Amino acid sequence: MSLASNYAKLISDGADIEKTLVYMKSRGHLSLLPQILRIASRASVSKNTPTILLAKESDAKKYAEDIKKALSILGANTRETNTVLDARAVGGYAVRTPSATIDRTFRTALVSLYKQTIHNH
Repeated sequence: MSLASNYAKLISDGADIEKTLVYMKSRGHLSLLPQILRIASRASVSKNTPTILLAKESDAKKYAEDIKKALSILGANTRETNTVLDARAVGGYAVRTPSATIDRTFRTALVSLYKQTIHNH
């Protein structure tokens, strides 16, 4: 288990957040906060609830039809979804269920293009 996972578990188990932050600061671990928040937010969501990852809120409207199709393909419950914003996606969307993922983020496309270019060069 990673250090960020341990902190997320500690906080989710009811530890005093203020004391935990003071301890993290004393150890130089405050840079882990974004990762801890992601881990904690994933853990708090029901395992059967599909997660929609977007780079920004405006992408929800822009890709609404595509997201709806992805949820249908994955056989996911469209009434309950968890939306997560992650600027690292750059654009596009990803739909995740416990059994499968449809990833149409710009980041994934760019990384794939980069790997193909490096591999072929």
